[in-house]
Amino acid sequence: MEVAFVLFLLFVYFPAVFGVVANIASTRGYVNDSVPSYIAKTIRFSSADTRYIVAILIFLICIVPVFVYKRFVDSVSGLASVIALALMVLMLIVSAVSIYSSPLIRGFYRKYFCGINIVVVILMAINASRATSYAEGIISSLVGVRASELPTGLVWMSIIMAPVAWAITISMWSMAAHVVIFLYAIFNETHDAKRRKILAAQGFNAKLSSKIPNGLLLALGFAVLAVSPVSMVSFLLKSPGAEKIVREELVDASFHVSAEECEIKGILGAKIAYLETGKALVAIPDEKLGFQFARIECAKNWSQPADIENSVASINADFDKTKYPESLANK
Repeated sequence: MEVAFVLFLLFVYFPAVFGVVANIASTRGYVNDSVPSYIAKTIRFSSADTRYIVAILIFLICIVPVFVYKRFVDSVSGLASVIALALMVLMLIVSAVSIYSSPLIRGFYRKYFCGINIVVVILMAINASRATSYAEGIISSLVGVRASELPTGLVWMSIIMAPVAWAITISMWSMAAHVVIFLYAIFNETHDAKRRKILAAQGFNAKLSSKIPNGLLLALGFAVLAVSPVSMVSFLLKSPGAEKIVREELVDASFHVSAEECEIKGILGAKIAYLETGKALVAIPDEKLGFQFARIECAKNWSQPADIENSVASINADFDKTKYPESLANK
């Protein structure tokens, strides 16, 4: 399968990509330049918007074979996972920087500064609730009880799941922005084309600039922001060690008692989390998953108030005998 994948890259994928780039170069007059030379000249002499677009497209071209390899050749390849994650992070950074540096986006933010910040605060509250909901589902599926039975674990797991909630939110809003900007750019380009024809018919030779000068870049950047965060989160959550990490973090947060307190002996590293009276959860170390969870009965002998009073009185009496033996002798 790996040989077929390499042959596909060498004789189908990369020749097709080079052919498309060579065709674009010939239409722009770069007939005698090679594909790498054309790309280098484009990056060197083009505007910042074009450079961002070329960088994003290069990352996309490189990341497609990695995903194909993970999907059809070796789904557990660690090297392919690292390469895919690195490319997604780089592509996400370039897209975010290109959007932030856009005059249109900066002007929009300055104009609606208060409204945007209010929306961000609302989204923070929504995402906090959503992260808690995700954490409740994870804990309940792992241990088989309500997540509220493990309050510390619920809080810590909510913090861990907060990036997941934000990734979904960013993707949703980026997709909406991508659709709006893409359609608006097409509308403006069509409108400007009609005006150019009218001016040409009247003998004028004027160039009309689009109302969105970097519309393609913004549309492409928001498309990347719509896909990359969710893809990265899904990629990380589906990785072989993700569930193990989640189980270990839950144990560190909520399982603090030795299993011997519930008369479980001979299991090295087992820990207990008390529930209601007479019940508990036990975390049993597991080499593959980190920990396995089970519900057990854990009867504890509870003292009466009089027992506590007698115990304290006995402690005080022992203290007096140790510190003031002569006073006791006089009595």
